[in-house]
Amino acid sequence: MSNKHTPGPWSAEPDFQGRYIVYGNDARVVGNVLPTSDGWRREDGEVTANARLIAAAPDLLAALSLTLEALESLRSDGVTSSEDDDAAHAAGLAIARAVDC
Repeated sequence: MSNKHTPGPWSAEPDFQGRYIVYGNDARVVGNVLPTSDGWRREDGEVTANARLIAAAPDLLAALSLTLEALESLRSDGVTSSEDDDAAHAAGLAIARAVDC
């Protein structure tokens, strides 16, 4: 997997206006996670949750990549179930969406 994104870890820091700025590798990654979208006010908890999810993205991608590798290893040993195959497929699609945008 070739990463072109800013290396993690990332953090979400609130500013004085109720927005969040996401930082990674001592640089701004996302300028603002705004409390409004399409003119509708979002609840403060939703804004915080969105910022935390964005900040967790590099860690989630790394964990998903490790999980996919483990599932593929089990598959090559013939030890997977159809649920494992479904999980590996879903993980592969999510990774592709993250890195091939």
